[in-house]
Amino acid sequence: QNYPNPFNSSTQISYQLPEPGYVKLRILNMNGQLIRTLVNGEKSAGSFDINWNGETESHQPLTSGIYFINLQVSNESGKTYNKSKKLMFIK
Repeated sequence: QNYPNPFNSSTQISYQLPEPGYVKLRILNMNGQLIRTLVNGEKSAGSFDINWNGETESHQPLTSGIYFINLQVSNESGKTYNKSKKLMFIK
């Protein structure tokens, strides 16, 4: 999840991995369109925090609204984990 939620300038997103895997952490809009990719690569097991400043891939500011954090993890055994959480940006 992220904190604070709602947020207006930046938010911290935390996630945990019980085992190493390939991680994609993305921000999506209500239509499922990609807003920003925050993580895209191999990660070891452990806890992670990432700060997001509410900007798009092209570093444009977001408009106020509801967005989704989408976490996808694929581990070495081929299992895939996919979870989404809602977040709110208030300008």
